[in-house]
Amino acid sequence: MINTTDKPDFRDDLSKSTETLRNGGFVHCNSDCGWLVGCDATNENAVNLLLAGSENFPKKDLVLLIDSTARLQSYTDDMPEIVWDLLEVSEKPMIVVLDNIINLSPTICANNQNIGFRISSWPFTNYLCERFRKPILCLHNNDPKNSTITLVNENTDFVVKHNRSSKIVTIIPSIIKIGKGNRIEIIRK
Repeated sequence: MINTTDKPDFRDDLSKSTETLRNGGFVHCNSDCGWLVGCDATNENAVNLLLAGSENFPKKDLVLLIDSTARLQSYTDDMPEIVWDLLEVSEKPMIVVLDNIINLSPTICANNQNIGFRISSWPFTNYLCERFRKPILCLHNNDPKNSTITLVNENTDFVVKHNRSSKIVTIIPSIIKIGKGNRIEIIRK
């Protein structure tokens, strides 16, 4: 819940972003790992539109953005114990790739070996995930030369004003795959 100490532009952007996601649209915003475009990861139509129509965003950096470690339990039927420790001690953003993804769009569940979860440490995206209460499928655009995002469709897209002019963050998250028996594979440090 947003309290009165939050910035006014934060609340307006959160409200519009949440409404856009609930209506199957796309949100463009700055995050702790650069600019991203995201949609409701449980909405099959939105997921397919995002994956098919986002030519400017590399699809290799596909992640589900969430607000807390506790939320992870809702989207996998095999939550390895080690995840809690890894996320707690991580000093930079981390993407955790888990097995047995559930409760998401069929497209995501069918491709679960290439999907990772990341807890946002950026205030706006963390609040958005908390308020939306579902994972947000994100495509990241970490190209520092492309610091602006333009509307794809005014009826389905919302560009967040908060931190729009901020310098592009170039923190590249670690990627760790955790399999059965707490088997860890470091994909990117």
